Amino acid sequence: MTKDKQSGPLVTLAVLASLLLAGCMPLAWVLPPVQVEIGAGARHGVNGSRLDLVVPLGVGFYPMQLAAEQVGRAVEFGAGYHFEGLIFASYHHGPYLDLGFSRLVGILPNESTGNSSSLRLQLGARGYYHFSHQGGAGVGPGAALRLGFESVNFTSGPLSSCTVAEPTIYPPGEPGKPNPFTEDLVQPATLVCGAGLMYGEAGIGLFTELGHAWLGEREATMLLFGITFRVPASVGAGFATLF
Repeated sequence: MTKDKQSGPLVTLAVLASLLLAGCMPLAWVLPPVQVEIGAGARHGVNGSRLDLVVPLGVGFYPMQLAAEQVGRAVEFGAGYHFEGLIFASYHHGPYLDLGFSRLVGILPNESTGNSSSLRLQLGARGYYHFSHQGGAGVGPGAALRLGFESVNFTSGPLSSCTVAEPTIYPPGEPGKPNPFTEDLVQPATLVCGAGLMYGEAGIGLFTELGHAWLGEREATMLLFGITFRVPASVGAGFATLF
């Protein structure tokens, strides 16, 4: 092994140590292309005749978001994980699979950036498997039909950002404030900087979903409405510091 190869790990450790001694914490990330969704709706059947208010959350991986030439694609597929929080009731979570059809219905130009957004109409089916926080109660498969509309554009290239959070001062003795001391408690300002590369589709959309679930001895029907966000793949590094 050459001297340069031997010194490589030492140089890396020295850089990390210097950042930590300077009050900096190194950051790094590698993110796949994902679709994030959040919504609201109603579910009937799990708790007798009561109508439960549902707040669904989901994150899925959709590989065709990486294909620039497939922005107008006819077929969409992906897989992810969902969390179905219920207000005043139990919650469910589990994996899902998506398969559907997509149709390009228009192009929306953006004169300020010179780019354009693709408008897509989607019709698809989603298969779920539900787990319950109560263990064996309410566990089983589910299926849903989804209708969606979204605006997306393909993006690639470098990204960089620096964000500064102002210092926060907590006076002593105020009810509900996290300061048990007799003097002001100051949370220092925070600087977070990062740079990297991104590649893939970015966009926002709306969806509605009608589904049914077979949860052991019970069945449930759900009607949901929500917003989707497509996030491109990215890789990068940066640092955070207090000052």
